[in-house]
Amino acid sequence: MYTLLLDTIYANGRPSTRIWSGIGKKLTSFVRGLKRTPTCPVSVNAYWRDEHTHGPDMLRLGADENFNNDIICGVLRRTPMVDIVRVQDTVLLGADDPTVLDWGAREGRVLLITHDVRTMIDYTYARVIAGQAMPGVVVVRRAVSWAQAIDNIVLLVEGSRQDEWEGQVLYLPL
Repeated sequence: MYTLLLDTIYANGRPSTRIWSGIGKKLTSFVRGLKRTPTCPVSVNAYWRDEHTHGPDMLRLGADENFNNDIICGVLRRTPMVDIVRVQDTVLLGADDPTVLDWGAREGRVLLITHDVRTMIDYTYARVIAGQAMPGVVVVRRAVSWAQAIDNIVLLVEGSRQDEWEGQVLYLPL
């Protein structure tokens, strides 16, 4: 229980304390009622960035709806100018895998995926076999720690160019 010490009163030469404990219950219920909000700009849409803030060959990323937002936050903290857009920040929220892959191809974004690996990879290879545009897919397995995933994605962003990823599927960790 939280207590608030209001003041100290000296009675008969000895300090005695007046405490109002009612605020403790109110404060506790207030703190418990707070909702956790994201601490990073995960909904930052990178469309406004021009070639002066990131190079024309810098890797452009798109994060699948199931991709871990904590990893995205870590990547943005380490490399603030990375061009990354989450599917849920577009009109594609709840779209099926072929639609997300088509969006990634139209936007020229390498897609980051995690949980729906089987279906997404099948659709990815089907696009490549059909000769359709496929800017690349990076698969981050569930067993990979957040720190390792962040390190690997930052390494990819800083060490590769967009044109290197056409038709490629990469599994992390490296």
